Amino acid sequence: MMSSRGSGGSLSFPQPDFETCFIRPHCALSFSSRFGNDHIMELTVLDHKLHICSIAKRSIPAFTHSLIKLSLLNFTGCQFFSFTETCDDFTLVVDDAGYQSLSSSREHIETDGNVWLALTVSFGPGTSMVTMGITNIAKSLIVPLADGSVPIYCLSTYQSDFILVKEKDIDRVIEIMSSKVQIFKQVDGEHVLVEKPEQVSNHEHVAKDRLILHKFKTPKNRFLLTSINPDSLHTVGVALIQNMFYSESCNDLIEDQEKFFSFSLVEKDVSIVLDEQTLQRFPPNTLFINNEFWRMVKIGDIPEGLGFDECGIAAQMSEPIADANISEYYISTYYSDQMLVPENRLEEVLELLHSRQVRVGADLVKEKDIDRVIEIMSSKVQIFKQVDGEHVLVEKPEQVSNHEHVAKGSLYLFPTDRLIIHKFKTPKNRFLLTSINPDSLHTVGVALIQNMFYSESCNDLIEDQEKFFSFSLVEKDVSIVLDEQTLQRFPPNTLFINNEFWRMVKIGDIPEGLGFDECGIAAQMSEPIADANISEYYISTYYSDQMLVPENRLEEVLELLHSRQVRVGADLPSD
Repeated sequence: MMSSRGSGGSLSFPQPDFETCFIRPHCALSFSSRFGNDHIMELTVLDHKLHICSIAKRSIPAFTHSLIKLSLLNFTGCQFFSFTETCDDFTLVVDDAGYQSLSSSREHIETDGNVWLALTVSFGPGTSMVTMGITNIAKSLIVPLADGSVPIYCLSTYQSDFILVKEKDIDRVIEIMSSKVQIFKQVDGEHVLVEKPEQVSNHEHVAKDRLILHKFKTPKNRFLLTSINPDSLHTVGVALIQNMFYSESCNDLIEDQEKFFSFSLVEKDVSIVLDEQTLQRFPPNTLFINNEFWRMVKIGDIPEGLGFDECGIAAQMSEPIADANISEYYISTYYSDQMLVPENRLEEVLELLHSRQVRVGADLVKEKDIDRVIEIMSSKVQIFKQVDGEHVLVEKPEQVSNHEHVAKGSLYLFPTDRLIIHKFKTPKNRFLLTSINPDSLHTVGVALIQNMFYSESCNDLIEDQEKFFSFSLVEKDVSIVLDEQTLQRFPPNTLFINNEFWRMVKIGDIPEGLGFDECGIAAQMSEPIADANISEYYISTYYSDQMLVPENRLEEVLELLHSRQVRVGADLPSD
């Protein structure tokens, strides 16, 4: 797990045929305070109560249904959703509404047990930014919180940088930051000024080289920061589902690359961080792209993860990058931290980081200092010594540093004029017969998923209507039968539609269904319709049959069917 978490060369990538500019519009709130470099700043505590969760790779099938609801269908009221896949796990950051929607599979979730609050920093009008990402808040927020012993979790997105702190630490955060900036709390959508506490921290950060305590590495993936208008999410729904839940079927990583994919939907801002191979799975010209490649520095290389109680990890990594005015994005996950820096400045970043790194091991710090290292660090993390290639846990010394942070249906035909034996009824839905080019299925992917698996969330049937939706893909022919309400859930101008309304005659009204051995049901229903030259579509299902006839000939159809019907009941002849 992770805690004090603290993240961006230039190349024109050919996917979009339009020019994109990279703008990260932080929320602009009215406030004026200055901190360092004459940057006008404001700090806002958002009203989301967040949960950080880990899902093991083997357990993700249990969550697919719930996570599609959260990420693409907006049925849960979740306003803060972040999903990140690494080679270690799937990390989720969700608000209370999102967390509650996962309750049916909660036994497969690991959480750190805390409620977290999200902080955002905004810069006022006229503030000029040379760098992008978390670099702009490293010294103004991340470093002071590290110096004040507050663990943090960082989440950079295309639009914003969120610093998460434990709800129980918020008073300490206000104490530390109130002498530097004005602080607002979001309450029912309004921003309320937080009064400065009587006791404030007057600690001034003293410039010093902060040692980097954890191992880091640089996978060879080349990453891109992308976004999309939330109203257009349906255009990439299939690609998102493929990459979120079925990425193991796309094994296109090369040597020294690592799995990393991050999708965030915070209020109405969508952010997708992906590598160049993953981008190829998205339809062309659908994503807004920052046309720069970014490389990752991955922090953390211990089996139990970085933990959520250690302070200063993000500060250790981000401070030298900020000092060098290098843009950086930072994405924490349950077990590790990921820092993204511009590809054309990677070597410079690595040189800066290596210059501050304490390399854990008797040959990398002075041997005489190792006991002191253990004393300082044992209250923060578990410590291992490498012995003959094995990692052996070091027992906590009796005397430890008092700096407090502990890591942790068949068709049969009768040849004769026949009676209709089964009951039938006519729901009041008005149906349409539609199709789509199979190469364009991605444009309706989200709508299909919503109607195939989440239709209970769209309770728009009126009196005497029944649920019916049919999707068929036979070789390369796509057919979709739906009612007029369901059509409204599909993006405009995506389906080929037979502009005629059809009404349904539903056959079968017995608990066990019509079965698969009785002959002549379709013949009983269809023969009189064919004799009258009335168009008809017939769809069998496991328990019933459905016949679709033109709405303007429904009364004629019913008259024909009733004229041949044996009314099931006491007047039915016995065997």
